[in-house]
Amino acid sequence: MLKPEKNLRWLGIDMRPRWRRRIAVVVTYSAFIAAVSTAQDGCWGHPFLVMFLISAVVQFLGVFSPTIGIVKPFDDLPPNRQQSKYVFVHGLDELARYRYDVANYDAATPEQQSDLLQTYHVGLRLYPRKPSQDGQYGLNEKLWLDEREKAERVEAQQWARRYFIVMIGAMTGQYISRRSNPTSAEVVGDLFWLSILAWTLPAARILWTEPDPRETTGEFGLVHNEI
Repeated sequence: MLKPEKNLRWLGIDMRPRWRRRIAVVVTYSAFIAAVSTAQDGCWGHPFLVMFLISAVVQFLGVFSPTIGIVKPFDDLPPNRQQSKYVFVHGLDELARYRYDVANYDAATPEQQSDLLQTYHVGLRLYPRKPSQDGQYGLNEKLWLDEREKAERVEAQQWARRYFIVMIGAMTGQYISRRSNPTSAEVVGDLFWLSILAWTLPAARILWTEPDPRETTGEFGLVHNEI
């Protein structure tokens, strides 16, 4: 359920290797817990507002994001579904794919690279979708799910529900065993944590288990035989 191989980049990082995706999952969850725990003390301002902003960053700009992340959307995208008139573009490689239909920035001609550098702006940008764009950033790969991916989606969602129930049980037990009453900031922080888990666990399962696309295409095997 990963996006086409040419789109497997997040924040400029090649996310084809599974070990990088696993590190991204662990770091994202660890950073979220640390940031929310710090926000509960009011170090960065009003704790509820800060926790909301942190959650929004994880959901829409993190590795799980349906927009700039590398996992296909979990909802079906049939060919006859009307798509948005705009696409999100992030980074020089995606801008090159959007503007010139090349694999990445390095594949563009020197003239195209010069134009990209002159017009590129750091951050996430919204561009009009071109008539030929069935996928993202000028590529024609379709993002709707085939039968194998639908089965993988169901498996990930079932695993996520089981793990989510376990987390709710563990959190409930922690509250019951506490000798002191939790503060409102602690309760809100736990609610934000549960909402992030509910939103991201299926995608995290895909990122954790999906093999490197080069393994399925035999690219690693060809390199090994040449050696």
